[in-house]
Amino acid sequence: DQDTIQHKRDQFAVELRRTKRLSKFNSKRVMLSKQAESQVPKILVDYYPQLQNPDLDLRHKLTILYNLITSSASYEVLYKALLEARKVITSGSSLPIVIFAEVGYISVLVNLLECTSDHEIKKEAAWCIANMTSGDHFVTRSLVEYGAVEKLIRLIDPYKQDLLENVVWALANIAGDCQEFRDYVNSHNLIYELVGVFNSDCEVDDGVIKTCAWAIQNCVKNTRGLPDMQLVNQVIHIAKNLIRNYDEETQNIALWILSEITNGESKHIAAAINSGVMSEIMKFLEHSNSEYLIPALRTCGNIVSGDAQQTQTMLNYRLLDYLQNTVDHQEYKVRKETYWTLSNITAGTKSQISYSVSQPIMVSAMKGLHDPNNYVRREASWVYSNITEVGPQATVIQLVHMGILTRLSQAFQVESDAKTFSNLLRLSRGLLKAGSSNEDNFVVKAFCEVGCLDLIESLQLKYNERINQEILGLIEEFYGFEEEQQQPVSSSISQFEFS
Repeated sequence: DQDTIQHKRDQFAVELRRTKRLSKFNSKRVMLSKQAESQVPKILVDYYPQLQNPDLDLRHKLTILYNLITSSASYEVLYKALLEARKVITSGSSLPIVIFAEVGYISVLVNLLECTSDHEIKKEAAWCIANMTSGDHFVTRSLVEYGAVEKLIRLIDPYKQDLLENVVWALANIAGDCQEFRDYVNSHNLIYELVGVFNSDCEVDDGVIKTCAWAIQNCVKNTRGLPDMQLVNQVIHIAKNLIRNYDEETQNIALWILSEITNGESKHIAAAINSGVMSEIMKFLEHSNSEYLIPALRTCGNIVSGDAQQTQTMLNYRLLDYLQNTVDHQEYKVRKETYWTLSNITAGTKSQISYSVSQPIMVSAMKGLHDPNNYVRREASWVYSNITEVGPQATVIQLVHMGILTRLSQAFQVESDAKTFSNLLRLSRGLLKAGSSNEDNFVVKAFCEVGCLDLIESLQLKYNERINQEILGLIEEFYGFEEEQQQPVSSSISQFEFS
């Protein structure tokens, strides 16, 4: 049925782009470290002269700094040692992170978040933790087990923005590490705290805003929406404001947030529509950069996978006209998202399907059936097989008059995986079934004339037994009568030759 068609495809994963963002984070911190004192502070050298040696083994250096942090009674020594350790971990390499963990910094850094009232020490400790959470999973897990999440969340304060940025960055990394940790930070109401930052009456720096937005993005990823509708509405409002008033990178984060919010229940989709944010999102469907096109397309695709009225709302926004511009995009990921969105539309009501087929995009989109990329071909096959399964018979016949059989013949000549080929067979069966109801049976004849029948026969042994049986079943259902009439001729020839 309609709902089955909409949801039987795998949902696309939203990339966190964690590696890219962490790379930017490390670059920022390395630059700041270089602006600080390049030599080890004299007060530390007085304790350990070997710290002056530029060739000092990294593990040895970190061990010395660890000893100074944990054993010194002097605030200045503690702070300078912590600062020096942070300079090491912001070098951009993952190696110091592992050594940090092995030497024993994890418990020390977590404890410094709450055992001292000094703002600067907390900031440096949070900075180190933010970088450590960009490393291996086992390091992040150790930080979580030592209580880093709870202590970091307690430090969220929009009036202390230099500390806030480091704290939120660390929490965002933890949320982005895996689904388990994402659920864990959400169970501690991190999103509520972040929303509180946006709603505060103090003026928050644009860089901190961007970091908080990214943290929200990581928190809502793969959560299938948020349980609290008041929170959903607040997050949508924040995303809408980010799109309207901030730079493109922040806008990109907001688009991904909306793509996750709408990837949930129908009421979350309704909240996005009612907020008026869709008029902002449609503008990004004309963007030349795929970084913005993909989350915008994903949001639109999510909405048209909702109920009939939600799909109709997007059609009223002239979504099909916008998709006309992305169906030929040079990047296959954009084309794949475009066809996925179209496939949700063609799983709509009969009137929506008939309307869609009457639009120019449905002719130009047929080329997707033989697109160079297998995943694009698979989504394109869903677009048209949905029409044959759900749409009115006259609309299916209209596809034939629009030239789909020629495109289908080209599709069978392209190397496809089993799933895509099976979808193409499903489309073929739907077209043949619609045509066979006419007295002249013209679709069945045309399918053969354009070479589709010969092509699928030649591919019988290429895939698996299930697909082989699908091919045999299609041939028997629509062309079996010809074999039955030819059989006596074949038999008589055989008898003649051996008499």
